Amino acid sequence: MVGHRQEMMELAKGLYARAKSVPKLAWLKVQWELKQENKRRHLLRREYKFQRIHRLDGAARECGLPYERFWNGVRRSGMALDRKVLGELAVSEPMAFRAVVEVAREALLEHRRAVLLATEIPERRAEVE
Repeated sequence: MVGHRQEMMELAKGLYARAKSVPKLAWLKVQWELKQENKRRHLLRREYKFQRIHRLDGAARECGLPYERFWNGVRRSGMALDRKVLGELAVSEPMAFRAVVEVAREALLEHRRAVLLATEIPERRAEVE
């Protein structure tokens, strides 16, 4: 069984100067590096999310719907597709993505009809019906 100090010194093996050989310095440096690694991982995930949103925005605008309205329609339609899947679909299967955009558009129109019917303005009800 490896001791706690040996395990920490193994993690500090590639560090520079005394940080790899002095246990106290190694411990501080390893802790700092682990914290930075966690931060970098979360920043990378955030960057991927923004890239997916930009990819979806471009593909949805080609179909005539801005990203905000497209995503609102996807949520209202009850589709269980996330940004990652939709982004891959937009790149690899454009026709299938167009079908998803049409479903989202229909969900938005259905919601708008429901809102207009729920209002008390008779003129607007005549427009919908």
